[in-house]
Amino acid sequence: MGPASTAAAAPAAAPRWPALDGLRGLAVLAVMAYHLGHLEGGYLGVDLFFVLSGFLITSLLLREGSATGGVDLRHFWVRRARRLLPALAVALVGVVVAARIWLDHGTLPALRVDALTTAGYVANWRFATQTAGGYFAADPSPLRHTWSLAIEEQYYLVWPLVVVAGMVLARRRGARAAVVVGGTALAGAVASALWMALHAASWSTDRLYLGTDTRLVAPLSGAVLACLLQGRLDRRPSAGVRRGAGVVGAVALAGLAVAVVAVPPDAAWMYRGGFALVAVLGAAVVAGSVVGREGALARALGPRPLRWVGERSYGLYLYSWPLQVVLAAQGLAGAALAAATTAGAFAAATVSFRYLEVPVRRDGLRALLPRRRDADAPAPAASRRAPGALVAGAVLVVLVVVVAGTTTTARPDPLAALGAEELEAGARRPAVAPTGSGGEEGSRVLVVGDSVAYTLGEYAPTDIPGVASVDARGLPGCGLLTKGARPAEAVEAGSPEDYEGCATPVADADRLGLEGDPDVVLLVTGAWESSDHERDGRTVGPGDEGWTAEIRSLLDARVTELGAEGAVVALWADPCGPDAEERRRQAWFTEEVLDPVAASRDEAVVVRPAEVACAGDEPITDVAGVGDPRPDDGQHWSEDGARWLWQGWLGPTLHDLDTRDG
Repeated sequence: MGPASTAAAAPAAAPRWPALDGLRGLAVLAVMAYHLGHLEGGYLGVDLFFVLSGFLITSLLLREGSATGGVDLRHFWVRRARRLLPALAVALVGVVVAARIWLDHGTLPALRVDALTTAGYVANWRFATQTAGGYFAADPSPLRHTWSLAIEEQYYLVWPLVVVAGMVLARRRGARAAVVVGGTALAGAVASALWMALHAASWSTDRLYLGTDTRLVAPLSGAVLACLLQGRLDRRPSAGVRRGAGVVGAVALAGLAVAVVAVPPDAAWMYRGGFALVAVLGAAVVAGSVVGREGALARALGPRPLRWVGERSYGLYLYSWPLQVVLAAQGLAGAALAAATTAGAFAAATVSFRYLEVPVRRDGLRALLPRRRDADAPAPAASRRAPGALVAGAVLVVLVVVVAGTTTTARPDPLAALGAEELEAGARRPAVAPTGSGGEEGSRVLVVGDSVAYTLGEYAPTDIPGVASVDARGLPGCGLLTKGARPAEAVEAGSPEDYEGCATPVADADRLGLEGDPDVVLLVTGAWESSDHERDGRTVGPGDEGWTAEIRSLLDARVTELGAEGAVVALWADPCGPDAEERRRQAWFTEEVLDPVAASRDEAVVVRPAEVACAGDEPITDVAGVGDPRPDDGQHWSEDGARWLWQGWLGPTLHDLDTRDG
């Protein structure tokens, strides 16, 4: 009988270790506290989950192989699916519905990708390869935590095949399966740790932290422990062994406690062996708990309340983070956020465990079907086929909810672009006539840049204090970039595929505008430049050093051209965008691009409309006689909003720049 075949005899029942439930409870509480900002190293609770999974799964497989001569892989994977998929499906639907109701709709397209990669258990690679919005981002996805579920599921799919292959090899060579499998696990764990250390200086923190290849050290360390203890736990260890294991486990738990309290996720040494050390400590705690199962360590981890938490740890982990994101978006913070998140997560996990996870784990999806009155009567053929149809139907419902729930009605695109003919016409149109209020003493203003510049210029009123004329030459879709591909999401929204069409119109707009001999040139750009772009097979954007240097160089060259005839170049710092992610990108462009260029050029000055358009980080949306000055998307100005800004702040500010030296 082959190792991968269905064994005739039932495998021996796996032993129950209450202390491991307690350890799982501690791990999930640490992660929840980390998410709430209360434990600097609480993220290491995930590593404990990995070690526990590696130990338990490998123990189960080896035990079944020893008892029956083979492993029923189909049965193994069905059990894993029953354990994990129902609650994940509910969480995905809940997150999408909650996002649709309570979160910024601008995040929905990204959430769709997050949800689909979560459903496919590859979310870790989604977040690992993002320049922005990864695990440690300031404003991350409500599904960011599913990266660890992805790694575990990938492990559940591949590792059993490795174990079965190890059993076959051991049988052919007359060796113990635990020796072959354990050696393979040890080699894999060492390779994973060395791989992370090798790339610690060149890869991003997200790539190191979220990659399957760099994080296998933890589950494989648990697998090594399972192989070392295989067959030894069925007989009672000696008192000395139990005491020694308990002491080692207690010391390891103390070390983990220190790390959970004190080690931040950006500690460089963690990626040069630190995570491997955590995996070894976790394996030592597990060993101390199961070998010394009646000792002080096992008793400390075995109180009923802690075990209760551990039994519901999957639901707590799954539901707590999305709930926290939604509550924070509604304005909760501090103790109120912590209390509401904790209470809501425990309530959701309790209901999920009682009415979804346990019934499905025991009876499969039949548990969700109406019960027949005569429980002893055989199910008709149609009923026996129902679970297969129910699985397909459930998958379809989840996918439909995810796609439909994250599809938004088109709204004005901050990065909207004109067609080639419209761009050329816009660049070559005649200069705007004088405003009539500044007279000969007023400043001549040229406005160039992207679609925000377009709205500011097109809606400039005819009576601006200190301004003699406004020559509006903003070109939607065209900023500093005049080559390369645009972001995919912008192309999907209707923009051209590349920036090549901007080169000639931008040059014409600048040249013709400068022929009007402006005193001040207002350059409004940043939306395109602070978007994520694909370059040479990787994603670049805010935070990428090469991208920052490229954009800064483009801005410096544009300032040289616009200020060549003596005009002051006012660099527009886009104010308080509609959401935290947009504000993060604006801050990068202002601090890393605009400010350095202005500091190095006498003719360049950064103007900051946040002085009047924002209240702290939030946009002002209720101006007397205007309402919301940027009503469409929080970036483009309405006609009333532009008039208010020009007359009350922008016109006088630009005039002051024109006359600052005289």
